Amino acid sequence: MLRLPEILGLEHADLSFIIFKVGRIAFANFIYIIFDRSKKDAILIDPGWEHEIILAQLENLGANLIAILLTHS
Repeated sequence: MLRLPEILGLEHADLSFIIFKVGRIAFANFIYIIFDRSKKDAILIDPGWEHEIILAQLENLGANLIAILLTHS
């Protein structure tokens, strides 16, 4: 079975896994960032709303967004 880093070609990357919650308590959305510290590449998982907060987080990391994965519609 392949793991996500292998599928994305990141099996040798220096990865951080960042989780943060965006939104109101009743409609909270957990957003995940897989961040390669050495290449500064990031993959965003399940961005829902409040894109300003997401973009600010990516900017704080100095990240280059290379992919967005959606796990629910």
